[in-house]
This record gives sequence, C-alpha cells and structure tokens, in this order.
Amino acid sequence: MLNNGKAPRRLPVDVRQALQAICAYGKGRCWYCDAKLPKARKAIRDGWDVQRVEGQPVASIILVCPSCLRQDQRVQVTGYRVQHAGTGAL
Repeated sequence: MLNNGKAPRRLPVDVRQALQAICAYGKGRCWYCDAKLPKARKAIRDGWDVQRVEGQPVASIILVCPSCLRQDQRVQVTGYRVQHAGTGAL
C-alpha cells in the first residue's frame, strides 16, 4: 500500500507485452525493493509484474519483482499488510 492509502492493482493488459516494451529501454526497477529489471525474456520467465496505481492526478505504472510479489501474497493471505523500508509501501 502506498503512503496515501492507494493500493496498486493488476493492469488489464498483456503483462508480457508491457514488460517487453519497458525492457526495450533497458531501465526499470521494482517499486518496492529497487531490484533492477532484467531483459524481457528473463523478466517474463521469472514472473515480474506490471501494476497500476490509480487515484493520482496521473496514473502510475509500477514494476514488481517476483520476490516482492510472493511477499505480498503471503501478507495478503494472513490479512496483514506491512511497509517496506524506504518506500512506505508494500
């Protein structure tokens, strides 16, 4: 969850195509842990996700690495949410 209470949501787009487009620029990091986005094939194979944060003046697209996705799923199962250090988000 972001500092302002907005939770990222999955995009209604083809994540594979979105990752290929983002990876083409060679830049990108996980929103939560700052892990560097790998090349498209590896990002897709490893399970990176592209999410959208709505409710801002300009909608934000964020990248989430597989490790943070797994952590978020474990937290959601228990019903608790925690903050990642440095971002104020999960």
